[in-house]
Amino acid sequence: MAETFHGPWWLEVNFGATHANERFTISGSDSSDGTFTKREFDAGQGSGPSTISGAQWTITVEYSPFGFLGVGQVGPFVIGNWYPSNTPRGASFTLEDSLVVTLNADYSHSPDYAQRPDYNGRAIILTLKSLNPAHHPWPPIVNPLNFTLPRETLGKFRMPKPHRTIPGK
Repeated sequence: MAETFHGPWWLEVNFGATHANERFTISGSDSSDGTFTKREFDAGQGSGPSTISGAQWTITVEYSPFGFLGVGQVGPFVIGNWYPSNTPRGASFTLEDSLVVTLNADYSHSPDYAQRPDYNGRAIILTLKSLNPAHHPWPPIVNPLNFTLPRETLGKFRMPKPHRTIPGK
């Protein structure tokens, strides 16, 4: 399923530990369109875009199960074909990073997915940080004026304490 974004974002990619081949596709951006696969990253032949911008652009995550087998068919999956991934979306907002959206790929399209031989862990995680200035909070306001007095000045104007006597002593 395609996820839609607006404006400039910073992208961090963390491919999963599954045996399935993974890829994500960016379309509709100003200059970062393309398909980026796990195998290209693992072989050092490619890298993903770090900054993506555009009025409206989408990102789609797909997987090819049993990528280690080559060709053929296992159950309903044809080896070598690409299937759309569910992408649960999480969002957070912090003062340091501002708006952060996390897309976690979820390949569980069949109930026995965890028992399949190409499953052995977490899938691709895409972390997108908003670069839109409207999403960044104002810096904290610090009072530029300092009205504290030095100790020497305070000592000149301090009233002497009266000597107290304790009755009965």
